[in-house]
Amino acid sequence: MTETTFYSSIFGIDDVYNSLNGADSTDWEFSRSTVGGYGPGNTLSCSKFSSKYYINEIFLEFDTSIIGSGQTVSSAILYMAHNYRDPTSFNVEARITDWGETFTMDDFIPGGNLGDTTLLAHIANESLYSIDTYYAFIDDAMAANINCTGKTRMVLFIDKIRLDTPPTEGNRVWFYPNTDETYKPKLVVTYAATEEDEEEEKPGGSSIRRILPERKYPLYPSFRSYPIYIG
Repeated sequence: MTETTFYSSIFGIDDVYNSLNGADSTDWEFSRSTVGGYGPGNTLSCSKFSSKYYINEIFLEFDTSIIGSGQTVSSAILYMAHNYRDPTSFNVEARITDWGETFTMDDFIPGGNLGDTTLLAHIANESLYSIDTYYAFIDDAMAANINCTGKTRMVLFIDKIRLDTPPTEGNRVWFYPNTDETYKPKLVVTYAATEEDEEEEKPGGSSIRRILPERKYPLYPSFRSYPIYIG
């Protein structure tokens, strides 16, 4: 088994892209469904202040290509650290998304569409007791969705956006962004080879490739020696 820690990549506009937010408006549905801006932000928000709604989504990318093909991921845990949170009740969800090699404002996911994506992991705001501390998200389907030959991408948001629950107060977590050198988001992945490749040459220079199951026992049997008595 191999355990590797992957740190979130710097990507996107000006190479510090991390956050997209809805349009700050007094109209809840408009705010949760319409992109309003972008930037290197670290704030997750589903809040209402002075009659306006504030929506933020965070996007993360991990280059997990070094795992390679022919591997089985047995565990994948997302860790995040924060430096502020509102003392309110909500869950933070991490869901799969993929924007390809170019990240734009069009990659903002409207609130009504967030439920269409696979839930990878989640964590309750109330469990984030201390600042400057990594917290492990509860795994839902992260291991099954690691891109072993490419980049694993996800969007984080507060569940009230998906649930269409208009906030009446501040619901924010200030996570450290992918530009932070001490507490940037990280993904700890455990994996192992499940197959062995064996190639057999055939007449004429051709070959066939056989996929063999992982050996669970010694290749050769073990023997014990016993004394022999003569006479």
